[in-house]
Amino acid sequence: MKNQTVFLLVSISLIVVLTACSKKCIDFDNKIIDWMPYKKNDRIIFFQNEERDTLTVQYSEIYHTDMIGFGAKCSCENSFILNLTSNTFNIDIRFNDSRSIVQSEIVINNEWMNYSEQLENININGKDFTDLIVYKNINPTSSARFEKIFVSKAIGIVAIIGENNEWIIVDDSIKKIEISDLELKRTDC
Repeated sequence: MKNQTVFLLVSISLIVVLTACSKKCIDFDNKIIDWMPYKKNDRIIFFQNEERDTLTVQYSEIYHTDMIGFGAKCSCENSFILNLTSNTFNIDIRFNDSRSIVQSEIVINNEWMNYSEQLENININGKDFTDLIVYKNINPTSSARFEKIFVSKAIGIVAIIGENNEWIIVDDSIKKIEISDLELKRTDC
């Protein structure tokens, strides 16, 4: 009986210690979704000269880790990931840290773009946009089709610029989505 009591006390103590040693991850910062206010199946229309193309949101997902268990070989994740496709474009967008737009990237038709700068305003093809982030091609070669992507807060992608093309958003109205509109993928560790 004494051995069982000791074993039970040691087991309970070990569980308490291991639980207390778990690391609580920081909460997902919902403000990051303002930069890409898209949910699954949203459609975004762009034009270039007389040509139109419609991007469809294939997925818009949040990856979040609540807690890391004692001794686990992983890290906290708070990312926001989207994919948009059309006849012309395949765009993967990744905000690797919900608290920092600097740690984000876009891949458009296999061309990588990194965060470059933040702008207060810009006029593109006669349209004024404010509160922007700019992504630039990380490998601008002569064969690269795309140079920059402009993203406006509360609108999303407003322009895709290349050497011989300039795709501009048609509907530049403010969009508001709720966190519940997105798919939450918990990444337990």
